[in-house]
Amino acid sequence: MVSAVESWRTRTRTPVDGELKCMQDGRVWKEIKDTRGDSFFYGASSEEEIRLGVSFSLDWFDPSKSSFSPSHSSGAMSFCVQNLPNSLNGMTGLKKPTAEQLQPYLKIIVDDLIMLYDDGIVVKTPYHNATPCTKCKVSQEEFFTDKALRNEFPKRTGEEHRRLAKMHRDLPTREEKDEFFATHGAQWTEFARVNYFDLVRYTVVDPMHNLLLGAAKNQWFTRWFETGALRANTPKTTRELNVVHQFLESFEAPLWAGRLPLRVGETAGGSPTADEYKFATTGPWAIVIPLVWE
Repeated sequence: MVSAVESWRTRTRTPVDGELKCMQDGRVWKEIKDTRGDSFFYGASSEEEIRLGVSFSLDWFDPSKSSFSPSHSSGAMSFCVQNLPNSLNGMTGLKKPTAEQLQPYLKIIVDDLIMLYDDGIVVKTPYHNATPCTKCKVSQEEFFTDKALRNEFPKRTGEEHRRLAKMHRDLPTREEKDEFFATHGAQWTEFARVNYFDLVRYTVVDPMHNLLLGAAKNQWFTRWFETGALRANTPKTTRELNVVHQFLESFEAPLWAGRLPLRVGETAGGSPTADEYKFATTGPWAIVIPLVWE
């Protein structure tokens, strides 16, 4: 995408007086200024950051003559990134809105345009690896030990991680790279070339995966269900999961709290989502699991 939005700079064109073949042939592209008063697309700052030019289009399609949709029309509003080659350029409502009715929707878009023009945005892709811990050197085998829970393993550092990443990059074969990653928990990332970016300190694991689909799911599924701590009924014996199911069938909660599959832990119950794990761990499971142990 970066190459595509910058391709206009080297696009070969044969200018002909009065003939406009692309957006860059027009005066606006050449004359528009940035917040410093320099040329937006050709100034010195434009060489240091990606500058995007977008065109906004809208049209309305009224199918009111159709027998099956006599009272509705559809509208389309679109942005086209004009930096892209022409081959890559290309919201709906009820009745066709008036100009006044359209303004609240346009306000949201225009607010963004002003912010993007005045301040711009910085986009960083988060770095993440699949090792047990991105902050310390605990191994997979020791991940659940008391020593790990007390944070007694040596901390990772960005400087060391960068060094290991470069070593991984320079290995000649895929097999060696895989073995290195399994041993050191580090592999090459282009972010290692950004000197001010601390590969460890600036890495944030989001709560949804870390807590809900991480700790909560692991405790429920791997530690309790797969080990048989919570067992399904047999034809002759009522077991732990049945207690959970009976509780959930009578559990009442406001609609905004979320929902939980009634047959959780069974194949028919499916796999809970992150929202369902959040609801379960902060509500019904916190009540029923102690009852199961009792």
